[in-house]
Formats: sequence, structure tokens, C-alpha cells
Amino acid sequence: MTNITHICVFMALLLMAISCNSEADRVYNLVGFKKYQTFNEYTMKADGVAKRAPFVYVHSSGNRIIVASSDKLRKLAAYTYHPDAKYWSSIIVNTDGVDSIYRFFYNDTIIEQRIGYCSVPDSSYEEHRVKLFIKIYMKTKHNCVSIRPDTVNDYYDTNRFVKLRDLCRNYKKRCRDLSKIDDRIYDGDEGYLDFEKIISGDSMIYCSRVKKGLILEKFPFGSLGEWGTGPGFSGSEKSWEYNEEASYTREGAYYDWPRLKHYVDVSPVPANGNVTYKDGCETRMLKNKWLKGKEYIVDLMIDERGQVLKAELRSSGGNEAQDQWVLKMARRFRYRRPAMRDGEAVKCWHWVLLEFTE
Repeated sequence: MTNITHICVFMALLLMAISCNSEADRVYNLVGFKKYQTFNEYTMKADGVAKRAPFVYVHSSGNRIIVASSDKLRKLAAYTYHPDAKYWSSIIVNTDGVDSIYRFFYNDTIIEQRIGYCSVPDSSYEEHRVKLFIKIYMKTKHNCVSIRPDTVNDYYDTNRFVKLRDLCRNYKKRCRDLSKIDDRIYDGDEGYLDFEKIISGDSMIYCSRVKKGLILEKFPFGSLGEWGTGPGFSGSEKSWEYNEEASYTREGAYYDWPRLKHYVDVSPVPANGNVTYKDGCETRMLKNKWLKGKEYIVDLMIDERGQVLKAELRSSGGNEAQDQWVLKMARRFRYRRPAMRDGEAVKCWHWVLLEFTE
């Protein structure tokens, strides 16, 4: 056998050996990586023996962990440990520049901040990014809280983890509970929703119980478990289980929210106070130097005689004593005509915007 023949046989055997290797070995030199079934972001540890595809490759060194799915090796998840504050972090920036997602892991808890952008031209027709929205998710092994802050300004550019952790610890005081509002809930509504996590067959479902039914966020749940789902609710199949009967009354009172549908023909007519209307909403100016510049939204239950039976705040102003004072003032409001439906006076939930001056 000639030298040329030897070389040809060797090259053929080499090509056969390469073809038998996995795609992972062809794409990356996975020295130092170990195979596991999945990765647990709550404990920041690899989990299970790799028995089903896809599985994960994990490399850990010092304060750095890299995880890759066996079927998507070019899409790595990299985690960095911060010993001073004792948390892990990971950042995802979409290649099209539309979204940035900041993820933090501590004490069996995951906080995710998603910032949405769009590109707009300036006066010189050069495009620059503008923030469209911010959404925050706080996840545990058993539930998730979805938070939509009341601003698109990103106040977390510095010391981001500490500020997000503080918001998640106090979200019930700083944001309104969307599950208690009396209309369909939309992605742009500011506030928070609590979701229960349910594992059912090959699906992971986040379920939020709201007044008009259930909101469901459904993820496929394969061999990678929760690690294989997207951050936040990205990649989920969203659906409503809608309860029409609960859509127009609460405690025997109709609604007159100025949204898609009115459930009374005429809203209550105020009898006193400095009242104007902003975007169809009854707006009252009140004087209080301690609340100057603040706004409150108050839900009033008004009976068939125009008297206020109950007052509720959509969200706290952050000071319980001030909240109680606002409610006390709202209960004093009077109406010269109640809500009307089909020519008859009816009990009604009516919302009022309060603006404070000195």
C-alpha cells in the first residue's frame, strides 16, 4: 500500500470519527463541561443525570457558571456571583436590540426586569432607542408576581439588584392589586398580579385569580424543566377563562368605569366640591399641603340615593395615616343624583381622581 493510500485511509477514518461525535463536540470544545438533565436556577445547581434530550452542559469555575442546552449550544446562559451582596446575576440582550432582561438569583428567589425599547429618529434622522415599558417578575418555586411599575423610566441603572429587591419586598404597598379591578386586565395596566405555579403533565402553568375569571400563562414543560422556559412570561401561551357574570357587578353594585363598556346609562352626578372631568373621569381638587402634587384614585360605592356607602383606594400612597385621611374625605362626598340604569336608580361603583394642592 502506497503512502498516498495510507493517507487517504487515515483521512476517511478521521472523517468517520468526527461524524460520530455529537453536535455539541463539533461546535464547542466542551472541556470542563459536565452533562446533567437540567439546571436549577433557584439553587444555582445542576440537577439530575442526563437521560433525555435535550439536556444541559454545565461548567463552573470560581464565581462563574455557564450552562448550555444540548440542542442550542450557541445560546449560552452565563451566571456571575457577587459575594458582597450574596446573589447571582445574568443579563440577556436580544440581538435585535428590542429587549434587555436583567436577572438576579438569591435565597431561592428569581427577580427578572424586562425593559422594552423601540427605535425612533431624532431631528437629524438618526435612530436612537427609547424605553417603551418595564416589567418585573419575582419568581419562587411555588408562585410568581408580575409587576408593571407606574413609569418607563429605569431608575435601576445603578445598584440595580438592591433597588429591584426593595421593590419586590414592598410591591403590595407601592403598587395596586390588579386582581381587584373591575374590568378586563391588559398588559399595559400598571400594578401587580399574583400567580400560582401549577405543574400539569407536560405543561407549567402560572394561574392568577382575578375578578372576571382566571388569567393563565402556559409553558411547555419538557426534559429541561423550568430552565427550558423563557424569562418572564416570554414564550408562554396566554389565555383567559372568562366569567361574564362577574364582569358588571360587585356586592350588588354596577360599574361605570370609563373604558370599553359602561354598565350604567348615567353616572352619579356630584352635589358638592371642586369637580372637573379629565378624560371622562370625575376629578376633584383638594387642599392639603402634606399631599401637594399627589394623585389618588378612589373607588366609591354609591347607593340609589346618591350616598357614599364605601370608599377604597386603588393603591396606597405609601403613608397609612394619609391614606386614611383621603378615604375619610372621600366618604364625605355627596351626589345629587345616583347612577341610572334603564330609567331606574341603581347602586354603583364609581371612581374618582383626587388631585391635591397646597
